[in-house]
Amino acid sequence: MPYHQQNHTLQHDSYNCLMRTHKGSKPFPTKRVDGLYCGWGPFKFNERRKIFITRCPKECRPPANQSWVFC
Repeated sequence: MPYHQQNHTLQHDSYNCLMRTHKGSKPFPTKRVDGLYCGWGPFKFNERRKIFITRCPKECRPPANQSWVFC
């Protein structure tokens, strides 16, 4: 059986989980606070602004935390 990385990778995604290419992604287990995002550098202002004003889709939220609108 050939090895497929997509079958052995855990991807967290709070905004694009409905995209075909993100199928199988899991919601982040912690709530996003004040638009902060672990992993970006100090120069990604546009990305931070988008995250700060965009609500994550209900389908991408953790099942036990559907009230998280910024996740």
